[in-house]
Amino acid sequence: MLIFDGLFQKQIPPNFDGFFRRIISKLDHFSDIHVDCIWITPFYPSPQDDMGYDISEYTTIDSLFGTMEDFNELICETKKRGIKVIIDFVMNHSSDEHLWFKKSVEGIEPFDKYYVWQNATGFTTEGLPIPPNNWLSLFYGIAWKWNDRRNQFYLNQFGENQPDFDLRNEKVRNEFKDILKIWLDRGVSGIRIDACKHFVEDDQLRDEHLKYPNLNNQNKNNWNSWNHNYTNSLPETFTVVRELREYMDTYSKEKGDYERVILIEIISSIKETVLFYGTEDNPIAQVPFFSEYVSTEKNELYSAEFLHESVIAWMTSMPKNAVPNWLVRFSIVQMLSTILKYVLFNAVR
Repeated sequence: MLIFDGLFQKQIPPNFDGFFRRIISKLDHFSDIHVDCIWITPFYPSPQDDMGYDISEYTTIDSLFGTMEDFNELICETKKRGIKVIIDFVMNHSSDEHLWFKKSVEGIEPFDKYYVWQNATGFTTEGLPIPPNNWLSLFYGIAWKWNDRRNQFYLNQFGENQPDFDLRNEKVRNEFKDILKIWLDRGVSGIRIDACKHFVEDDQLRDEHLKYPNLNNQNKNNWNSWNHNYTNSLPETFTVVRELREYMDTYSKEKGDYERVILIEIISSIKETVLFYGTEDNPIAQVPFFSEYVSTEKNELYSAEFLHESVIAWMTSMPKNAVPNWLVRFSIVQMLSTILKYVLFNAVR
């Protein structure tokens, strides 16, 4: 199966009529090159502080992409060509402009418990609130943002304007099932779950520990310098995704047509990635992305030995009945073509 990643840029060309119409105009080309599926990155209303992954409304469409009528036409035209559509599903966090978060700040039930809020552990001599622990944001710095209105910190594992949902809260999970049903009913064939391994955090709020001793202060503020035993891939995270899988399987059975699919962004080791397949008796995701190329440190060259070892390790780690996959984005393709030269790159491609 060949999946085309519809990653959209912010620059808008002249006479632009929306990204959905642009995709529709390219469908014959996609069909000619045997694209089986189109994966569309976030098209929801957003302040666009994080390329649309800071969502302010989950059930409507940003005018940059078009209208709901355009989306419906896209689904109709892809079906004519036997092409499936998968959408990004961002449930780790929302924008701080989302109505749920605004109500959570005000303490309005049930939204008051929709996000991860914690009290300060104390105050500095200058009167500044002290965060609950030392967890870091992937975007640099402490992962806790103080809110004066609520007098508490909220967790933000990405940008400080992207508050984390409390996915231990069943009401939050049910909200996302309702959202999922809306898009499945519109003809979407699956979802790609963003930031999956960050879904659930340690409920004891324990500090995380450095990978290497004696780092300078600048490196200590780098997310990659720490072990993330208390914020990444906790057992409850697998439960959240498995619950979505069960929901989608039930939906497919009720429709009596085809299996809806879950793709997972999990930039991690092979050992951790394969866990998201689940087991034959208790499946989780059909496609956890193999991202060895993406997650490798930038200063490590993609040697022939590295590529060979990665492929062998991935293929030999497959659980029974699991389908391997290969995530190679354009930036990685450019890097490989530079390092491997033309002939070898064609073999990889």
